[in-house]
Amino acid sequence: MGLRPLKRYTTVVDAQKVAQHWYQQAVHDLEMARRNLTVEGYDVAAFLAHQVVEKLLKAAFALEGRPVPRTHHLDEMASQLGLPDETARRPPRSDQRLRGGALP
Repeated sequence: MGLRPLKRYTTVVDAQKVAQHWYQQAVHDLEMARRNLTVEGYDVAAFLAHQVVEKLLKAAFALEGRPVPRTHHLDEMASQLGLPDETARRPPRSDQRLRGGALP
């Protein structure tokens, strides 16, 4: 399943606005994930954490002036952005895991 891009940007300002939108959505989702942890909504927090990463990757596409792909596959987007494979596959070290129900 390949990436399906939305569109190309006509100006750098357009790309920056799109990136800012994705970034703001990611920040909002991160806050919602934190709130869900406080009420033991771990499943929702995990879903929202995935959304945060997805939206930050999409912001990166926009910042590069590239079309934002219509996909939820983090590994595909990371690969298209040239991120190393080990970024997506390496489990966190024990000191990087969540502690006490709080995000780092």
